Amino acid sequence: MIAASLISTSLLNNTTAWGSPPSERSTLQESNISDDSKLTSNTPKEIDSLRSEKSKTFLNENGTYTTQISETPIHYQDSSNQEWKPIDNRLNTTSQMAYNEDKFTIGLNSVSESNPVKTTQSISSTKAAGIVTDNVMKYKGLYPDTDLIYTLGNDRLKEEIKLSKKPTGKKSVIYSFALTLGNLDYRQEQDGSVSLVNPSTGDTEYIIDKPLMYDSFIPEGYQQVEGVNAYPEESLSYDIHYELKEKKGQLYI
Repeated sequence: MIAASLISTSLLNNTTAWGSPPSERSTLQESNISDDSKLTSNTPKEIDSLRSEKSKTFLNENGTYTTQISETPIHYQDSSNQEWKPIDNRLNTTSQMAYNEDKFTIGLNSVSESNPVKTTQSISSTKAAGIVTDNVMKYKGLYPDTDLIYTLGNDRLKEEIKLSKKPTGKKSVIYSFALTLGNLDYRQEQDGSVSLVNPSTGDTEYIIDKPLMYDSFIPEGYQQVEGVNAYPEESLSYDIHYELKEKKGQLYI
């Protein structure tokens, strides 16, 4: 039986999209905190004062400089002293919540609600306990053979519904969840993504990327690139879309 996953990602704090799948930037999975204990006398030394939101600069042994530039933010600006600090995606845990407050504040319940994601299948959900590993929160067994996974990136949150077995029946399976709009409007874009817009300024505050799904098929000869979470083209499908409905300040997706 082939396992499958449905992925949607939300860009946070009015950031720029990362580009289209199948390649996810490694920053979605890895913390940016460096380990200075591994540095040697010949190792280029980072100059903290030359940091920017998406770059870091190193002084080389020969007196030259090397600047590394990222497509996504790797630093956040500390409001207390305006210094650029590395974004640490690891979730902090309490008895009730996992949270992160580096570039933006986000909180995930330690135990899922009874039905945070609804489905058209005739199955019951459970209050699954969240399992935190670095920047990932997994609600294992939310539905039978179904996990709900959140991955915190530097500028986005990825939601993944992972199926370990193929759904039964001939009808399409629909998953839905409710989003509180607050004072924001929404707009479905031509590419299938959803923008959450500040009606006062017209600025896009959040972006929900177009969804995709992939299965566990790995073609013969496929090679994984180290540091990049990529999906083989043969396992990808874009035959999936959002349907939107607003009711009493809630956006149902």
